[in-house]
Amino acid sequence: MSHTQSAVTYCRVSSARQLKEGHGLSSQETRCREYAKFKSYHVEEVFYDEGVSGGLVERPGMQDLLQYLESRKPEQTIVIIDDISRLARGLEAHLQLRTTIQQAGGKLESPSIEFGTDSDSLLVENLLASVSQHQREKNKEQVINRMSARVLNGYWCYCPVPGLKYDKLPEHGKILVRDEPVASIIKEGLEGFASNRFETQTDVKRFFESFAAFPKTPKGKVPYQRVADILKKPLYAGYISVPKWNIHMHPAKHEALISFETHQAILDKIEGGARKPQQSFISDEFTLRGHVACGCCGTAMTAAMAKGRNKKYPYYWCPKKACKKYGKTIKRDVIDQEFRNLLGALRMPKEMFHVAQKALKMLWDKRHNNSVGNLKSIEEESSAIQAKLDKLVDRLLETDSPTLINTYEKTIQELERQKILLSEKRKNIGKSKPSFEHAFRTAMIWLSNPRQLWDTGCLADRNALLKILFTGMLKYDKEEGFLNHPIAQPIRLCGQFLGGSKNHYEVVELGGFE
Repeated sequence: MSHTQSAVTYCRVSSARQLKEGHGLSSQETRCREYAKFKSYHVEEVFYDEGVSGGLVERPGMQDLLQYLESRKPEQTIVIIDDISRLARGLEAHLQLRTTIQQAGGKLESPSIEFGTDSDSLLVENLLASVSQHQREKNKEQVINRMSARVLNGYWCYCPVPGLKYDKLPEHGKILVRDEPVASIIKEGLEGFASNRFETQTDVKRFFESFAAFPKTPKGKVPYQRVADILKKPLYAGYISVPKWNIHMHPAKHEALISFETHQAILDKIEGGARKPQQSFISDEFTLRGHVACGCCGTAMTAAMAKGRNKKYPYYWCPKKACKKYGKTIKRDVIDQEFRNLLGALRMPKEMFHVAQKALKMLWDKRHNNSVGNLKSIEEESSAIQAKLDKLVDRLLETDSPTLINTYEKTIQELERQKILLSEKRKNIGKSKPSFEHAFRTAMIWLSNPRQLWDTGCLADRNALLKILFTGMLKYDKEEGFLNHPIAQPIRLCGQFLGGSKNHYEVVELGGFE
């Protein structure tokens, strides 16, 4: 009775695309099984590697194959591969895997090539492995060349970023377009960070997390790294940068979400050092935390939800142990309501509204009349930057020092960035702008009724309002109410403040809350 030779097959594809084409795993397995049937081999196992480069030796499927061969020693097992490129696409990797398979008790066979031990067979095998390596490297070069050419034509060729998605347009082919509503959310977040509506990246993070449509982790959070990437990405300003291809701030064909000036303001703010971050516990539950101080010692009040018998209750209190008011809690709703009353007293009289309108109209007209002079100044600055660039390029071509080359390249990139900024300013000078009436109404509506903005605005709007209206912390006493009103001088000049009367609040000790 003859013994049937045991065999296994090994199949590999390096990309998901090959699964759909003729070189997929199933087609490789079919061809290997047909070969085994012709040779009267019994295929006992099939090992797969999907999405693994042929230049790698460490592969999950290959490691399982080697362990299987080791377990069957000293019996020899035939290892069938569809083609030499399926084993490896590099000469070094091929030789290493071939030797390892032989040492583990396997013998390579293929319907495409006969593996021999004589010099001629080894020469053919090594040549085929070298050709396979050349094809892999050539394919890589071609892909990079096509991608870099695509980028130089103004088109992003990587995975789309949040807020942008790919679409096919007749004149462009595959191009990035706005992905709403995330695009509008990111636009507001970027512009808010540049204008200091959001002081820190943490504020931007909270803003993104407040929208159900914004992509989050399974825990409902937006990672800090994603926020940092969004803030620094020039793609949102209509420019592409791929440092590994030495492509920096190349104009893109897709629609920009923000201006380059806004993007530059964001980078300047990040590189200039972050401001003191707001504490992570500031939320809609305690909006005044960090803005209200103890009337006795001046220490910023802390706040928390105190647990009662049936539910939780929000309270403020002084955290300083040396203060005689330490531990004396004040209901949040009491402080919030009195603060709303204070905002209600800050109203701009009609006569002052008209005076402010005339003053701002004069400034508006003056800025508009200076646009011609600004254009001339921009042209002169652009010419000066271009002259510096020409000198730096000449020096870069003449030097061989790696240190100087690196310094020149960084300086050139910065000057190119300044040129883009000036170019955008030049374009914006001739663009139509909103009317003064619209701009004035938008800017002054909160001043006419700040309490309305407080009641309807989000957390970021409330924090911005606090910074605009007040120059310092509001001191609060349980019996006297707000002891000081550090209202900003411009607000005092434009508006009017109606002082409130003495207030009484119910104060309870820390302990069992009802």
